[in-house]
Amino acid sequence: MNDIFIQIAAYRDSDLPATLRNLIERAADPERLHFGIFLQLKPEDPAEWADLPEHPHMKVERIDAAASQGCCWARKQAQKFYNNETYWLQIDSHMRAVYGWDRLLVQMH
Repeated sequence: MNDIFIQIAAYRDSDLPATLRNLIERAADPERLHFGIFLQLKPEDPAEWADLPEHPHMKVERIDAAASQGCCWARKQAQKFYNNETYWLQIDSHMRAVYGWDRLLVQMH
């Protein structure tokens, strides 16, 4: 099976957990998904913003948002989780997918 690397650099986005749940629940083959998440939060941000779903291929790095060096730098940090997966999808932390999006992505490619 061809794996899909999903790269997300999230800056103080309360929608990240819902985005991840949506991607996992709507994938035709969720086991092919590999996540690289770079999560930037402030200490006072609500805990639920970091309440990410369980997935066997989810790698997360968390830093204090005050230490962020911008969106391009954050994307580079998330990119470090790439491990030669066949496909690579870079998205924002507030997205939604259609059912079977992973198969459609490969078909469109």
